[in-house]
Amino acid sequence: MNCVLRLETLWKAKQLAGIKDFGIKALQINLQPTSSRVIPSCCATSGVKGNTRNVSRPDKRRYRGWKVIDGDHVHNGYLLAKQIHSFRWYPGANVVAGRRRTLTATCSGTIRFTKEIFIPGRFTKDATVAAKLPRGALLYKTFINIVPDKDVGRFRLVEQI
Repeated sequence: MNCVLRLETLWKAKQLAGIKDFGIKALQINLQPTSSRVIPSCCATSGVKGNTRNVSRPDKRRYRGWKVIDGDHVHNGYLLAKQIHSFRWYPGANVVAGRRRTLTATCSGTIRFTKEIFIPGRFTKDATVAAKLPRGALLYKTFINIVPDKDVGRFRLVEQI
C-alpha cells in the first residue's frame, strides 16, 4: 500500500524540503497554516479487481483429426493427422510420428490409407485387449502411407557425371 503524508502547514513543508535524504529537490505546496499535524492518507494502487474465474468460457479449439483423405497429393513436411492421447492412425511408409503423435509426410506423393492385421506382443497392453476378444477375431490398425511420385526429368547422362 502506498501511503503519502499530507502536510497541513507551510512550515512543516519547508522543513521537509530542506532535508536531502528524502530526495526532494523542489517541493511547492500551497497550504494555509492551520495546524502542525501530519495526517497519513493512503492512495489506491490499482482499480477494481475483476473475477478471476472464467467458468463460462469455452475451451480452446484443438483442431485434431486427419487433414487429408485417400488419394490426396501432399508434399514433404505436410501435416497429415493430429492426435493427442493414443494412436488412431499409425505412421506407414514415408510418414513420421512427431510430438504428440502428429503424423507428417517425409516425401511428396499420394496418400493411401490401409488397414492391416495387428498381432500384439505377448506381454503388451494390446495383448490383454486381444485376450478378451472371441477366438479367431483379428485386430486391425489403420496406417497412413505415402506412395512417392516418380522422378520424372531428374536424370543425368552418364557422360555428365
